[in-house]
Amino acid sequence: MSNGYSTDENFRYLISCFRARVKMYIQVEPVLDYLTFLPAEVKEQIQRTVATSGNMQAVELLLSTLEKGVWHLGWTREFVEALRRAGSPLAARYMNPELTDLPSPSFENAHDECLQLLNLLQPTLVDKLLVRDVLDKCMEEELLTIEDRNRIAAAENNGNESGVRELLKRIVQKENWFSAFLDVLRQTGNDELVQELTGTDCSESNAGNFTEDFSNSA
Repeated sequence: MSNGYSTDENFRYLISCFRARVKMYIQVEPVLDYLTFLPAEVKEQIQRTVATSGNMQAVELLLSTLEKGVWHLGWTREFVEALRRAGSPLAARYMNPELTDLPSPSFENAHDECLQLLNLLQPTLVDKLLVRDVLDKCMEEELLTIEDRNRIAAAENNGNESGVRELLKRIVQKENWFSAFLDVLRQTGNDELVQELTGTDCSESNAGNFTEDFSNSA
């Protein structure tokens, strides 16, 4: 992507190419903590957007701000590192200027299929899953950051259903989340939910093509 373009222009091109994907994979507030080049008032505006319009709109505001602004040397690397440190590794893979770890089309297809399946079965998960049963295991499997865990625990104060919804919203932003989540469900005795998500009996060694495709197609 050289061809006479500057590093900043290349990075802005990456944002334009992968905007929809990146917006799916970022929790914006923890990312802001690591962006030292953003002025405080800009961060506050983005945080207000989270409160008033939700995370997705706040991510859009962040990306638009990065595209339009003039930032100090090295800001692109700082942004990618912020994504990694804030628990948005998939977004970091898309935003890496070297393009050495870009997710493959088969990975994207598997991710989208797993996400669609989860959305279809979300009412069942919200009804049957106890968030306290899986929270620590999700941490062990690196499906959640410490901040994710705290936000889920806070949501649970409004009921288990709220906690489960927050959990599901956050785990899908992590790498290989589907296979890792199935492992968590197995380890916590939620065999019925595993069967719902895979269409197979828990005793079977193969959890289905979804799991294999999602884990191996990156």
